[in-house]
Amino acid sequence: MGACPPLYGKVLIFVAFVKSSMETHYKVAQESLQCYLKGTNYTVAMVDLDNDERVKAECGKNKQVRNTMFAKNFLQKWGDWEFTQPSNWNGADNGVLQIHILKTVIPYATQEIKNCDKYWHNSTGYDTYMAYVTCCKLALGATRLWPGKVRIYRRAHGWVRDGFLTTDRFCDRDFMFHGWKNNEVGAKGWESPFPKNINVTLCGKGMDGWVYRSFKNTTCDRIRETLGNFERSSGKNFPKEARVLPHLAEPDVGECFPTCDDDI
Repeated sequence: MGACPPLYGKVLIFVAFVKSSMETHYKVAQESLQCYLKGTNYTVAMVDLDNDERVKAECGKNKQVRNTMFAKNFLQKWGDWEFTQPSNWNGADNGVLQIHILKTVIPYATQEIKNCDKYWHNSTGYDTYMAYVTCCKLALGATRLWPGKVRIYRRAHGWVRDGFLTTDRFCDRDFMFHGWKNNEVGAKGWESPFPKNINVTLCGKGMDGWVYRSFKNTTCDRIRETLGNFERSSGKNFPKEARVLPHLAEPDVGECFPTCDDDI
């Protein structure tokens, strides 16, 4: 593996953590990160969210965005939803994010926004909340990139994905797993990619220190097959209350004619 060439200039790895959780849940995850970093020329910033003075002074919530004016405004407006979100089963900040993105990237879709907001306000639990999520996804459509604003990655296509989806098996296109919350390999029956905790002192260039179960490293074709099976299973078990078709069940022009598209 060797030293990673600085393709993007200097690279800083930012790790935000809560000390109490770090000590009780994330030893395996952090050891794997430390082993990876020993083979790079990156700088690392470990930020204790409870004790860092800058965080306590400036940050009410912990979100990361690109340092642009759009991103700053997006984050501020996301936070402002705290005062206007419904008080029912609303999905908290992730629930807000659905309609916030919708209003940000297609603000002229006023009827669609109104329809989804109705589902949101009527949700009473997870199943009916997912009707709201479905509505927002359908309103956004197949577009995933709004240049200079937002990009929505497909599941499993970001820099990190849930490991449990493939029982922690990985292929050459994978980078990091989300959801490792144990201090010891094997805890609670967890079959980690590693047979035991990583000895970080052995890590360095190339594959030094990386001792893993060979069967956990598979082909991307196998990973794709597993993800496909999970998708089909999830689809079959998706809540009946969430299987909504807003363009059939909710108004399109009936509440806004003849001015539906005047804001475009």
